[in-house]
Amino acid sequence: MRVIIIGASAAGLKAACRLRRLRSDAKIIVIEKGEYISYAACGLPYYLSGDINTFDDLRKTPYDLIKDPDYFKAVKDVDVRINTEALKINREDKIILCRSSNDGSEFELEYDNLVIAAGASPVIPDIEGITLPGVNTFTRAEEAIELRKGCESRQIGKVAVIGAGYIGIELTEAFLSLWGIDVTLIEAKTTILPEILDCEMGQAVEKMLQSEGVEIHTGSCCESIIKEGDSLTVKIGKENLLNGFDRVIICTGVRPNSALTTESGIMTGEKGGIIVDEYMRTNDENIYAAGDCVEVKHILTDSTVNIPLGSLANRMGRAVGENIAGVKRKFKPVAGSSIIKAFDWNIGCTGLNINKAIESEYKPGEVWGFFEDKAHYYPEPLPIMIKLIFDLETRKVLGVQAVGEGDIIRRIDSLAALILNSAEIDDIIDFEPAYAPPYGGPIDPLHYLAYTAESVIAERTAILHPESIKSFKNDGAVFLDVRSEGEIETNPLPDNITDKYSIPLHELRSRIKELPVGKDYIVLCQKGMRSYEAALVLKESGINNTAFIGGGMLFANIYKD
Repeated sequence: MRVIIIGASAAGLKAACRLRRLRSDAKIIVIEKGEYISYAACGLPYYLSGDINTFDDLRKTPYDLIKDPDYFKAVKDVDVRINTEALKINREDKIILCRSSNDGSEFELEYDNLVIAAGASPVIPDIEGITLPGVNTFTRAEEAIELRKGCESRQIGKVAVIGAGYIGIELTEAFLSLWGIDVTLIEAKTTILPEILDCEMGQAVEKMLQSEGVEIHTGSCCESIIKEGDSLTVKIGKENLLNGFDRVIICTGVRPNSALTTESGIMTGEKGGIIVDEYMRTNDENIYAAGDCVEVKHILTDSTVNIPLGSLANRMGRAVGENIAGVKRKFKPVAGSSIIKAFDWNIGCTGLNINKAIESEYKPGEVWGFFEDKAHYYPEPLPIMIKLIFDLETRKVLGVQAVGEGDIIRRIDSLAALILNSAEIDDIIDFEPAYAPPYGGPIDPLHYLAYTAESVIAERTAILHPESIKSFKNDGAVFLDVRSEGEIETNPLPDNITDKYSIPLHELRSRIKELPVGKDYIVLCQKGMRSYEAALVLKESGINNTAFIGGGMLFANIYKD
């Protein structure tokens, strides 16, 4: 068996190594256009930030061997050829035309099975000045190495990051936290992380970044980049000029490297990725594809998605290796789970956000909560904000988003597992997490959100978006604040809310007659749980037109200014 693999990163090398374990007789050749192979690309921002000392740390094994071609030959018996580009696929004769960048020579490689793991390339906006010196992307090792040198030598003092996706956010911290470089973050859409987080969750992250000293411009398209002396100027909108930058980093997303396959008749999808079946096979039975260049099924929609994550790429590569070896392995639909660190915050999600849920023709409901990641009485609990999205008709769990200083990853991972098993709200209620005070409360935040969702579905109460505190107008509705006097004093309602009552929850039943009848009540507490209970108390007392603000005042604070 002769197997050629295009691409020596996560998916390609995982396929090669898994195939070798299962088929000792296979001839495996991996070709790579660049010089560096098998490095942890997801670790590049942390190399730039200085959290990782050297670039070689990103390509070492746990036992300190550099994963270069010699390593793969000696340890894995895999022939890795760097600086070798695939030019053309001849499917009829099963031949790949290649070119060496060392001497420009061209040659052919024959295959029985071909694996395309060509990765993805940065999206380059069509704007004036994009090719100027000092304008960089950040997807390759060489770019990270050059930027790190610029930081270390103090040649970089001010940076513009265009695009507020995951990479843009990670680079913002990398430049600012250790090196003290001034960072301006520019995003064309109205909130940061727009493809992942809903507006209120993105707004919370934006407010945190601003508190760290990041200058942020959302809803701002970059019109051009101008060279002025030794620095760069970025024009956003028609007249706004931002100047004095030593570097401009383009982080506007990536697109699958699928041109080679398209030219050879391999099918691609709407996202530009290679279409594969559940066994990672293309429309050519002898050609497989894996990693950032493919599209896979999403568990909650009828469509395919392209999600460039190292976690998925490794799993895809393993499945490819097994399938070529004759061990049938399905790569099942994905939920799109992801997480990043930004300063002291963790930011994660899985499933669909609200807009994607609507696009997929669900009837989504949404609930919010503000929690601590440990039992409230345990020392140093850390805050987390969580949003749960579900279908109002089928009770199906559609997605979760979480941000904050506390432990969110186990909540994201737990919901991902449930979503991948077609969970409904009742499955969260029955969810059994491990419990001890240092790790959480006896009732997990996911349980609280599921209980609230169940109440919303049953129409026992209504929940309002945290933005309601900003958009409130005195049109007949009355605010009922059930917090303590101390909480109100340190975190008062906005000045525009004048028609309001303050009755702590523990006094509400005895003082219910102080509230005028015939009014619509918006109930609010500090985190959301007391206001939910208060809304039920009002309803028991005959006051039916009630709703409470999801996540309470601490969540709504992101709109308070």
